[in-house]
Amino acid sequence: MGTLWRALLEGFGWHVGKEAAKDALAAVESALEPEPPPDPKQLAAARKAADRAAERAAKDREAQKKRTAREIEAELARLKKKLKP
Repeated sequence: MGTLWRALLEGFGWHVGKEAAKDALAAVESALEPEPPPDPKQLAAARKAADRAAERAAKDREAQKKRTAREIEAELARLKKKLKP
């Protein structure tokens, strides 16, 4: 009975290995196929979105600088008031 189980399991292992090899070959073949050129409209949209994000980030940095400068000036004015009796 052990030999029968062994034969069945070896046959099943061969089947699984065969399927795995087929999947691997299909993946390699698909990787070797040349990719179609990107759509110019999608490239333009992505570039535009990146530009908008960069502009938004620059505005945020400037706003943060102004906010920090106002906080520093307010703190300085408060400290000057404390020192003047």
